[in-house]
Amino acid sequence: MTMRALYQDIYLFMHQVVGISTSGSFGVTDIGLNTNVFNLVPTAHPNLIAGQQISDVRKATGLSQKRTGSGYEFVQTLQQPSVTGVSVEMTTKNLGAWLWLFFQQGVSQGGAAVYKKTAVPYTDSDCEVWASIARVLDTGSQSHQVDGAVINQLAFSGVEGGVVSLTADFIGSAFSRIKDVDTITTAIPSEVPFLHQNCTVTLGGNTIRLQSFDLTLNNNAERRYYNSTTPQKIVLGDLSVSGTIVIPWTQTNYDRNNALADFIAGTDQLLTLTWGTASVNEVVIKVNMRFSGDPDILTDKQDLSLSLPFIGAYDGTNHAIEITCEDSVNRGIA
Repeated sequence: MTMRALYQDIYLFMHQVVGISTSGSFGVTDIGLNTNVFNLVPTAHPNLIAGQQISDVRKATGLSQKRTGSGYEFVQTLQQPSVTGVSVEMTTKNLGAWLWLFFQQGVSQGGAAVYKKTAVPYTDSDCEVWASIARVLDTGSQSHQVDGAVINQLAFSGVEGGVVSLTADFIGSAFSRIKDVDTITTAIPSEVPFLHQNCTVTLGGNTIRLQSFDLTLNNNAERRYYNSTTPQKIVLGDLSVSGTIVIPWTQTNYDRNNALADFIAGTDQLLTLTWGTASVNEVVIKVNMRFSGDPDILTDKQDLSLSLPFIGAYDGTNHAIEITCEDSVNRGIA
């Protein structure tokens, strides 16, 4: 038996708009990161989880030990497949593909050639797009695949000198351990990831310096089984936006006690992060920040810095979160 090495790992990803119960086939007209481009390149090796639920109820069997077998103490119930902690370097293709799976009907698409995606908080709990994710583990029908998946948590992070990372948690509706996907053509999009150092940052309309940031979005999506063993739909819940930015204690437009004053007064500030070139490959993340705790003065480096925890909140004009991405892929979003 031939051993399989870790470096042989390949992950495939595609959109599916037919329905939650449709299994992805990764055909030449299907859309992954691009049309007929399905090779997802994570920075780690996440497992595809079957999530088999088991009813384990102790019964009066006359035994001191648990009893397995039909009619006794164990019953296989629902499946809750998932793929968690899928981390990639942020590119327009990765972000454009994942925004739709998180925001669902909150995403709109512009025209050719950049097909700009605009993602804002959804106003409908129904999903309109799902994903199929496969892990190629062997030749023949030996690979794993999760179908009918949406993203329920999406996180961004950047630190000085590093590549911006994008991490998603997927919840799915079906799991297969006997998929034959080893013959799928794999091609990695030739796109340079965004660096933290290439980010332009404004806070309240003023340009500031940013040492690091973390931003986490959660749509609290839940599966609905009704009287079935498999999910019949996935519904979105309340959208939460939270994170932390770290800025220098001393800088021109926003320093020292400005953040503390805003926290005490309950004043919100619009944070804008921008990468790329407009009408080419621009990505813009806007968060209407309301500070959620006291600014923390950090002393782990030679210069003082401020760690500012926040939540995103709508102010009547600015959304809690708004993301635009020019990925140059026509994903068929209405």
